[in-house]
Amino acid sequence: MKKMVLISFVVNIENNNLDQLFDCIESILSQDFNDIEIILKNSSKKIIKDIKKILKNENKIRFISIPKDSNFKNMAIEKAFGEYICFLNSNEIVQNDSLSKIQLFLLNHKEDILSLN
Repeated sequence: MKKMVLISFVVNIENNNLDQLFDCIESILSQDFNDIEIILKNSSKKIIKDIKKILKNENKIRFISIPKDSNFKNMAIEKAFGEYICFLNSNEIVQNDSLSKIQLFLLNHKEDILSLN
């Protein structure tokens, strides 16, 4: 079993727009914060191939397959290794240094739910 992380980012791929998806992923990975994982829905083979080609050896990203009648977010919650789970659409980005601020807050305040705007 994989080591727990502080935050699992579950990214819903909107309209198969790879540029927006890469911007979203890059906004997470470029943070000065490593205690994360990114979960993506196992989409078309072309999207997965393109993502893997561009991100190469990025081990913080996981693809999950879900049955047709299942809800992606519910399945992601079950498979996430994070103590906290953050849902993003692929057209959203995480602002610079915000993860370090979130980490500092969570280390000092054990919250069950944290809503970010």
